[in-house]
Amino acid sequence: MISVYIAADKKKATVLFGVDLSAAVDISNYEVFISRLERQFGVHSGAFSVLHSYLLDRQQFVPHM
Repeated sequence: MISVYIAADKKKATVLFGVDLSAAVDISNYEVFISRLERQFGVHSGAFSVLHSYLLDRQQFVPHM
């Protein structure tokens, strides 16, 4: 994968996609959100893997005191 900096230095078209995930905790169905990112916005490969892992592959627990 070519970094954004190297691509820009070589005068190649570059895209920087920023996502504010602070509201993602309010989403009730992460699978639908991830699916829409992929189908409607074309998020694939590395970016898709990071978002998928961030939203779906998490577990939380409260320690028993």
